[in-house]
Amino acid sequence: MKNKLLLLVIIVLFCLFGTPKNVLATATVTPATGGSAISADTVGGTYTSLTGPIISEGATADMETGTIILNVPSGFIFDTGGTASTVLVTRIAGGGGDNKNINDLASGTSAAITSITTTQITFTVTAATVGGVTNSLTWQNVRVRPSAGTPLASGNITTSGTSAITGVTVGSTNLGTLTEVVGAKSQLVITTQPSTSATAGTDFTTKPVIAVRDQFGNTLTSDSSTTITEAVVLSTQTCGGIAGSGTLSSTPSSGAAVTSGVMTYTAMQYSAAESIKICISSSGITSALSDAVTISAAPTPTPTPSGTPTPTPSGTPTPTPTGTPTPTPTLTPTPTPTPSQEPATVESVDVGSRGGNYPAELVFSGEIYPGAKIQINLLSDFYGKILKKEDEYIVGDTGVFTIKTKGNSIGEQVYGLSVKDRNGSPAIAKFYKYDLKFNTIVKQEDIILAPMASVSKKTLAKSESFTVSGYGAPGNTVEVLSGSKVIGTGTVLKDGNYAVKIDGGKLFLGPHKIQVRQVDDVTKKKGDLSEFYNVTVGQFSYTSVDMNKDDKINIADWSIFLYNWSSPKKETKDKDDLNGDGVVDVTDFSVFLTSFQSRL
Repeated sequence: MKNKLLLLVIIVLFCLFGTPKNVLATATVTPATGGSAISADTVGGTYTSLTGPIISEGATADMETGTIILNVPSGFIFDTGGTASTVLVTRIAGGGGDNKNINDLASGTSAAITSITTTQITFTVTAATVGGVTNSLTWQNVRVRPSAGTPLASGNITTSGTSAITGVTVGSTNLGTLTEVVGAKSQLVITTQPSTSATAGTDFTTKPVIAVRDQFGNTLTSDSSTTITEAVVLSTQTCGGIAGSGTLSSTPSSGAAVTSGVMTYTAMQYSAAESIKICISSSGITSALSDAVTISAAPTPTPTPSGTPTPTPSGTPTPTPTGTPTPTPTLTPTPTPTPSQEPATVESVDVGSRGGNYPAELVFSGEIYPGAKIQINLLSDFYGKILKKEDEYIVGDTGVFTIKTKGNSIGEQVYGLSVKDRNGSPAIAKFYKYDLKFNTIVKQEDIILAPMASVSKKTLAKSESFTVSGYGAPGNTVEVLSGSKVIGTGTVLKDGNYAVKIDGGKLFLGPHKIQVRQVDDVTKKKGDLSEFYNVTVGQFSYTSVDMNKDDKINIADWSIFLYNWSSPKKETKDKDDLNGDGVVDVTDFSVFLTSFQSRL
């Protein structure tokens, strides 16, 4: 009887008051989307549009009257302009009139927000759902952007306000995650500078570390494709200025790609004794220039042997050099007084009402390399005496030049283009012979002067390689020739430098006459040949016989070889292991003699 009475009471209460609020369900939140990867580059610019957030009631009046405020996380701001933000009211469940919905609005109605600032969007609930009806609120036209480029910001949109929302905790419930990411690559930054001093041909104590960064200094950790190029300029120069005379080698090599936005060099050395800076560049972004590095010359060992050993190898000749051999130097090219056969264009000038006769104007234009110095000289008939010379013209960053002069008189005249390289040293000149006439313009166009070049080795084994480097007009192709055969090609970088690696295994044994020429990147016209360098390919490396590494094979090397041979110290004696078999014996003696004689 008591149980029946209790049940009767519950039924009466249910009929009178209905189900208690929130007994069945609470509100649910669908966080805003679209803010997971907002670029730092949008700072001060474009806003990112979000979808949502959405708050959905699980029971009637889960969203009570009062204000619902969206708070943007630190490091971001809301857009207070443009298309106004609104809140879409949608009925989820229940029947009856619109007066049962939030703010008595029809389902599908977009309600205006109460206010918006850069940090908060406020919506006011003036009437809650009633009579078993549930609604959802969807925020529309919400736009955000980062307030700063660094440090990269992230955080969640949260709520505050006076409206109690069942199941939503003020300040902690996530209504949408915003994440700022690195912008587009913009610059290279040297995060670790190279050693301030080093020895030529010796690895730097501290190798540089390079980072690819956006405009705000954030490293692009997702980037493993950007390639890095190194170029050496004198310490008084900036990127694209006068290049160093030596060769920079590194691991990874120039042109390698970064890893996770960073280039970490494990080895780096420079071949010449001079003060330099290293220009680090990549296409389309700002270059970086290192601090100055002072390169000292490699020390020359001075052996003091206590006596001369007398090796007695069977059947091995005993050299008795009578003097120091004189190696054949690479001479500064001497221009050959032979006029170019390239035709010139001659245009007549209409003097009009001026009347009279005017000297011919000569225009020379073409390509060479940035920083070259060109001078027009009027020469005597026999090419020996300079009769008149113009001021030096310094070629700009493109390597393209146009220079003019007035003819001295009519008749046959000989003009020479005198050339100096970036360091002021004479380079290969060019000569032209014209039959000048009054009131004409003589145009000598499409001149492609010889590039500057040097070789890293003059002797090598077939198992080795050597590098031909120098400078030419940016964008041009350089062809490396042995005699008339092209044995390698490369492209001149935007700073005017180039480097072409030649595999000794592809060359025949013996001497090679190495020259370089430029090929125009548009017209494909081939230019003049550089001076030539003698490179000899042997079965083994002659460089091992150059004991003091002065690029000469002479009595000094013989003395060092004998000193090492007689040394009781294994580490010293092992320096005579010229064939690399781990043993110092008569074979190494024979290698030295053969190399010595070949070099002589």
